[in-house]
Amino acid sequence: MIYPMMMKVDFKSVKNVGKKPKGLYVTWIANWLIKPFTMYALASFFLFVVFKNLVTPDLAKDYLARAILHGAALAGMI
Repeated sequence: MIYPMMMKVDFKSVKNVGKKPKGLYVTWIANWLIKPFTMYALASFFLFVVFKNLVTPDLAKDYLARAILHGAALAGMI
């Protein structure tokens, strides 16, 4: 899944990424500040509101923690 994206990377230009770090900052903010909190909000809504009758509270808390970790883990891949 990552392989096709990596084929399009110009590895010679990677060493110059520090000269224009604006793109890195946007990516870091999106991946580390927005995505985990968005995952928390979505998981909370679906687990504690939509599927409240189908999921026990203890299991919902476990799923909520996993959703947050999943959002943060995917942030590290991008």
